[in-house]
Amino acid sequence: MGLLDDLKLDVQKIRAKEVSCERPYCPMKIQKPYDMVLFVAEEEAMTEYELTDAINSTMSVYASTFTLYLTIISAYLIAGFVVGQKLSKQQFVIVSILFFFASGLVVLAMSGLGSRLAHTADALRLVNADHPIKFNTMYINVLNVILILGMIASFKFMWDIRHPKSE
Repeated sequence: MGLLDDLKLDVQKIRAKEVSCERPYCPMKIQKPYDMVLFVAEEEAMTEYELTDAINSTMSVYASTFTLYLTIISAYLIAGFVVGQKLSKQQFVIVSILFFFASGLVVLAMSGLGSRLAHTADALRLVNADHPIKFNTMYINVLNVILILGMIASFKFMWDIRHPKSE
């Protein structure tokens, strides 16, 4: 039997409530199905140090991804300001589609990283309820909305450059 088969058996035991709950991070206390994978077997559970390190590593990747978002937005705005009026309609469409997909993928990546942070922070709280790292998914959702609004504002900026109002 492979690891996946062992995992399936452990999940079946959890569902059948055949798992003992002697440790503070017992799988029976977990509410979300994907959390079970992290704490299926007590001997394979992550330690507090490993969870904290995973949070710090994910935060580092999150910050790097945010700088990538800022780079994409800046490039689109600078291109719009410098050559926006000179672009043909076809060039404008190509640049805008590339911008939309690049910035959209970065926002999706940041959303996934935020979910991963929340999941790992939940797991950390199961291991040590008094750990100082707290994480609220509301902040990630608000940031995602702000990032999407930044994309929309960039499109509006490009539109205004290409269609100037006569004063």
